[in-house]
Amino acid sequence: GVPSTIYGSTLLGDIFISTDSGVTWTLAADTENVRIELAVSANNPNVVYGITGATGSSPVYRSTDGGYNYTKVFNSTTVNLLGYECNGNDMNANQAGYDLTIAADPNNANIVYVGGINIWKSTDGGTTWNINTMWDGTCNGTVSEVHADQHYLAYQPGTNHLFVGNDGGPYKTTNNGTSWTYIGSGIVNSQIYRIGVSKSTNNEVICGLQDNGTKLWDSWS
Repeated sequence: GVPSTIYGSTLLGDIFISTDSGVTWTLAADTENVRIELAVSANNPNVVYGITGATGSSPVYRSTDGGYNYTKVFNSTTVNLLGYECNGNDMNANQAGYDLTIAADPNNANIVYVGGINIWKSTDGGTTWNINTMWDGTCNGTVSEVHADQHYLAYQPGTNHLFVGNDGGPYKTTNNGTSWTYIGSGIVNSQIYRIGVSKSTNNEVICGLQDNGTKLWDSWS
Protein backbone atom coordinates (compact mmCIF):
# COMPACT_ATOMS: atom_id res chain seq x y z
CA GLY A 1 0.00 0.00 0.00
CA VAL A 2 0.86 3.68 -0.04
CA PRO A 3 1.31 4.98 3.54
CA SER A 4 0.54 8.57 2.56
CA THR A 5 -2.88 7.65 1.11
CA ILE A 6 -5.77 7.89 3.58
CA TYR A 7 -9.49 7.42 3.02
CA GLY A 8 -12.26 9.05 5.01
CA SER A 9 -16.05 8.87 5.06
CA THR A 10 -18.91 10.83 6.58
CA LEU A 11 -22.36 10.24 8.00
CA LEU A 12 -23.72 11.89 4.83
CA GLY A 13 -22.27 9.18 2.57
CA ASP A 14 -19.28 11.14 1.25
CA ILE A 15 -15.95 9.44 0.55
CA PHE A 16 -12.74 11.49 0.65
CA ILE A 17 -9.15 10.68 -0.30
CA SER A 18 -5.90 12.22 0.84
CA THR A 19 -2.56 11.44 -0.81
CA ASP A 20 -0.43 13.62 1.46
CA SER A 21 -1.00 11.92 4.84
CA GLY A 22 -4.15 13.90 5.59
CA VAL A 23 -2.93 17.43 4.90
CA THR A 24 -5.41 17.94 2.05
CA TRP A 25 -8.54 16.01 1.08
CA THR A 26 -10.50 15.51 -2.16
CA LEU A 27 -14.13 14.42 -2.46
CA ALA A 28 -14.08 11.15 -4.41
CA ALA A 29 -17.71 10.05 -4.19
CA ASP A 30 -21.09 11.31 -2.98
CA THR A 31 -23.16 8.19 -2.29
CA GLU A 32 -26.45 7.72 -0.43
CA ASN A 33 -27.16 10.36 2.17
CA VAL A 34 -26.39 7.97 5.05
CA ARG A 35 -23.44 6.61 7.00
CA ILE A 36 -20.75 4.84 4.98
CA GLU A 37 -17.83 2.69 6.18
CA LEU A 38 -14.72 1.82 4.14
CA ALA A 39 -12.25 -1.06 3.73
CA VAL A 40 -9.03 -1.60 1.77
CA SER A 41 -7.25 -4.91 1.16
CA ALA A 42 -3.49 -5.16 1.58
CA ASN A 43 -3.61 -7.70 -1.24
CA ASN A 44 -4.55 -4.94 -3.69
CA PRO A 45 -4.62 -1.41 -2.26
CA ASN A 46 -6.26 -0.14 -5.45
CA VAL A 47 -9.45 -1.89 -4.34
CA VAL A 48 -11.52 0.16 -1.88
CA TYR A 49 -14.95 -0.90 -0.60
CA GLY A 50 -17.76 1.10 0.93
CA ILE A 51 -20.92 -0.15 2.64
CA THR A 52 -23.72 2.36 3.09
CA GLY A 53 -26.52 2.23 5.60
CA ALA A 54 -29.32 2.89 3.13
CA THR A 55 -32.53 1.20 4.27
CA GLY A 56 -33.50 -1.85 2.26
CA SER A 57 -30.92 -2.15 -0.49
CA SER A 58 -27.74 -1.96 1.67
CA PRO A 59 -25.64 -0.71 -1.28
CA VAL A 60 -21.98 -1.69 -1.59
CA TYR A 61 -19.53 0.44 -3.58
CA ARG A 62 -16.17 -0.63 -5.02
CA SER A 63 -13.24 1.30 -6.44
CA THR A 64 -10.51 -0.36 -8.48
CA ASP A 65 -8.41 2.75 -9.11
CA GLY A 66 -7.23 3.50 -5.59
CA GLY A 67 -10.36 5.21 -4.35
CA TYR A 68 -10.86 7.92 -6.98
CA ASN A 69 -13.92 6.42 -8.69
CA TYR A 70 -16.57 4.06 -7.34
CA THR A 71 -19.11 1.66 -8.84
CA LYS A 72 -22.17 0.36 -7.02
CA VAL A 73 -21.59 -3.42 -7.14
CA PHE A 74 -24.51 -4.43 -4.89
CA ASN A 75 -27.92 -2.80 -4.55
CA SER A 76 -30.43 -5.55 -3.91
CA THR A 77 -34.21 -5.26 -3.64
CA THR A 78 -34.47 -8.76 -2.15
CA VAL A 79 -31.40 -9.26 0.09
CA ASN A 80 -30.73 -6.89 2.99
CA LEU A 81 -27.22 -7.21 4.44
CA LEU A 82 -28.14 -5.08 7.44
CA GLY A 83 -31.23 -6.86 8.72
CA TYR A 84 -32.04 -9.62 11.19
CA GLU A 85 -32.91 -12.57 8.96
CA CYS A 86 -30.82 -15.44 7.52
CA ASN A 87 -32.14 -14.85 4.01
CA GLY A 88 -32.03 -11.07 4.21
CA ASN A 89 -35.68 -10.70 3.30
CA ASP A 90 -36.48 -8.09 5.98
CA MET A 91 -35.80 -5.18 3.67
CA ASN A 92 -36.76 -2.41 6.09
CA ALA A 93 -34.67 -3.68 9.02
CA ASN A 94 -31.63 -1.50 9.56
CA GLN A 95 -29.55 -0.23 12.48
CA ALA A 96 -26.70 1.21 10.41
CA GLY A 97 -26.62 4.41 12.41
CA TYR A 98 -25.60 2.24 15.36
CA ASP A 99 -23.83 -0.84 13.94
CA LEU A 100 -22.00 -0.85 10.61
CA THR A 101 -18.53 -2.16 9.67
CA ILE A 102 -16.65 -3.68 6.73
CA ALA A 103 -13.33 -5.50 6.23
CA ALA A 104 -11.45 -6.78 3.14
CA ASP A 105 -9.27 -9.87 3.30
CA PRO A 106 -5.57 -8.86 3.30
CA ASN A 107 -4.72 -11.97 1.25
CA ASN A 108 -7.55 -11.75 -1.30
CA ALA A 109 -9.08 -8.43 -2.31
CA ASN A 110 -12.22 -10.15 -3.63
CA ILE A 111 -13.18 -11.42 -0.17
CA VAL A 112 -15.03 -8.87 1.93
CA TYR A 113 -17.15 -9.00 5.09
CA VAL A 114 -19.94 -6.63 6.15
CA GLY A 115 -21.21 -6.36 9.70
CA GLY A 116 -24.58 -4.95 10.60
CA ILE A 117 -26.84 -6.89 12.92
CA ASN A 118 -25.27 -10.06 11.44
CA ILE A 119 -22.13 -10.65 9.37
CA TRP A 120 -22.30 -11.29 5.62
CA LYS A 121 -19.46 -12.45 3.32
CA SER A 122 -18.71 -11.95 -0.38
CA THR A 123 -16.04 -13.83 -2.35
CA ASP A 124 -16.55 -12.03 -5.68
CA GLY A 125 -15.71 -8.45 -4.86
CA GLY A 126 -19.02 -7.54 -3.26
CA THR A 127 -21.32 -8.59 -6.10
CA THR A 128 -23.02 -11.46 -4.28
CA TRP A 129 -23.31 -12.16 -0.55
CA ASN A 130 -23.98 -15.04 1.85
CA ILE A 131 -24.82 -14.75 5.52
CA ASN A 132 -21.83 -15.70 7.69
CA THR A 133 -23.07 -15.29 11.28
CA MET A 134 -26.52 -15.06 12.83
CA TRP A 135 -27.55 -13.25 16.00
CA ASP A 136 -30.01 -15.81 17.42
CA GLY A 137 -29.27 -19.11 15.73
CA THR A 138 -27.24 -20.90 13.06
CA CYS A 139 -29.53 -20.58 10.01
CA ASN A 140 -30.34 -24.30 10.08
CA GLY A 141 -26.78 -25.22 10.99
CA THR A 142 -25.07 -23.37 8.15
CA VAL A 143 -23.39 -20.52 10.09
CA SER A 144 -22.06 -19.68 13.53
CA GLU A 145 -24.22 -18.00 16.14
CA VAL A 146 -22.55 -14.69 16.99
CA HIS A 147 -24.00 -11.92 19.12
CA ALA A 148 -25.84 -9.11 17.34
CA ASP A 149 -24.71 -5.60 16.43
CA GLN A 150 -21.30 -5.66 14.77
CA HIS A 151 -19.27 -2.49 15.38
CA TYR A 152 -15.76 -3.28 14.14
CA LEU A 153 -14.14 -5.91 11.91
CA ALA A 154 -10.34 -6.09 11.78
CA TYR A 155 -7.70 -8.54 10.54
CA GLN A 156 -4.65 -9.46 12.59
CA PRO A 157 -1.61 -8.30 10.57
CA GLY A 158 0.22 -11.09 8.78
CA THR A 159 -2.57 -13.64 9.22
CA ASN A 160 -6.06 -14.44 7.98
CA HIS A 161 -7.43 -14.12 11.51
CA LEU A 162 -10.46 -11.84 11.54
CA PHE A 163 -11.81 -10.25 14.73
CA VAL A 164 -15.17 -8.63 15.34
CA GLY A 165 -16.36 -6.51 18.23
CA ASN A 166 -20.08 -6.43 18.91
CA ASP A 167 -22.57 -5.86 21.71
CA GLY A 168 -21.70 -9.29 23.13
CA GLY A 169 -17.93 -8.82 23.17
CA PRO A 170 -15.06 -9.97 20.93
CA TYR A 171 -15.18 -12.93 18.51
CA LYS A 172 -12.56 -14.41 16.18
CA THR A 173 -12.39 -16.62 13.10
CA THR A 174 -9.20 -18.32 11.92
CA ASN A 175 -10.77 -20.25 9.02
CA ASN A 176 -12.22 -17.52 6.80
CA GLY A 177 -15.54 -17.33 8.58
CA THR A 178 -16.37 -21.04 8.57
CA SER A 179 -16.62 -20.85 12.36
CA TRP A 180 -16.36 -18.08 14.95
CA THR A 181 -15.24 -18.34 18.56
CA TYR A 182 -16.09 -16.06 21.47
CA ILE A 183 -12.82 -14.82 23.02
CA GLY A 184 -14.16 -12.55 25.75
CA SER A 185 -13.96 -14.98 28.67
CA GLY A 186 -12.32 -13.28 31.63
CA ILE A 187 -13.25 -9.80 30.46
CA VAL A 188 -15.60 -8.34 33.06
CA ASN A 189 -17.37 -5.40 31.49
CA SER A 190 -20.98 -4.32 31.06
CA GLN A 191 -22.75 -1.53 29.23
CA ILE A 192 -25.21 -0.32 31.87
CA TYR A 193 -28.20 1.72 30.77
CA ARG A 194 -30.23 2.09 33.96
CA ILE A 195 -29.66 1.57 37.69
CA GLY A 196 -32.31 1.14 40.37
CA VAL A 197 -31.51 1.49 44.08
CA SER A 198 -33.88 0.15 46.73
CA LYS A 199 -35.24 2.78 49.11
CA SER A 200 -36.34 0.24 51.69
CA THR A 201 -33.54 -2.37 51.71
CA ASN A 202 -29.89 -1.60 52.28
CA ASN A 203 -27.32 -2.79 49.74
CA GLU A 204 -29.80 -3.71 47.02
CA VAL A 205 -29.12 -2.40 43.51
CA ILE A 206 -30.33 -3.64 40.13
CA CYS A 207 -29.12 -2.59 36.67
CA GLY A 208 -30.05 -3.30 33.05
CA LEU A 209 -27.42 -4.07 30.40
CA GLN A 210 -27.27 -3.53 26.65
CA ASP A 211 -28.64 -6.79 25.17
CA ASN A 212 -27.12 -8.88 27.98
CA GLY A 213 -29.70 -9.19 30.70
CA THR A 214 -29.86 -7.78 34.22
CA LYS A 215 -27.53 -7.74 37.22
CA LEU A 216 -28.55 -7.62 40.88
CA TRP A 217 -26.36 -6.73 43.87
CA ASP A 218 -27.91 -7.43 47.23
CA SER A 219 -27.12 -8.32 50.82
CA TRP A 220 -29.01 -11.60 50.99
CA SER A 221 -27.53 -13.74 48.21
